[in-house]
Amino acid sequence: MHPFRDLLKGGDLRSIGKANEVVEIVIHAPERIQELTLCLKSKDPIVRMRASDAIEKISHSHPKLIQIIKDALIRESTHTEQQEVKWHLAQVFERLELSTCDRKIIVPILFRWLEQDSSRIVQVSSLQCLVSFADRDRQLRRKVLQKIEAAASFGSPAIQVRCRKLAKKFLWIRE
Repeated sequence: MHPFRDLLKGGDLRSIGKANEVVEIVIHAPERIQELTLCLKSKDPIVRMRASDAIEKISHSHPKLIQIIKDALIRESTHTEQQEVKWHLAQVFERLELSTCDRKIIVPILFRWLEQDSSRIVQVSSLQCLVSFADRDRQLRRKVLQKIEAAASFGSPAIQVRCRKLAKKFLWIRE
């Protein structure tokens, strides 16, 4: 049994290393999800990035497994500065069953990432998650729509394209 930290380290931030191998291990040994979560606290940014990538991939096929570590992910989101971790967490939050209390913590974080992070991927992932939340939260809809409209007008070309797609989805959500 290899420690996940050893499997996730090495190389650079442009590669996923053995993150897919870690995903398979956790799917077949769900009790190791806590070990993977601890990798988010590593001093090594490569380990943190790959751990968040693995968690996001697991959330696609096994969202209930990620539900177990929901509180740890929320705590991590409150202080992480690493863009790769932020964009993966925003994608994971869309798939979690969240309480009203959880959303009260996460929504301001997502707005902060959207407004202050320089990474376009973090911005788009945050906005996508906010649109998903607005689907179930009438009070959030107006604020999210304002952000979509602003980003569609003033954001980078990539953000503008994504905002147009989100705006079309938003038409189904709006009343």
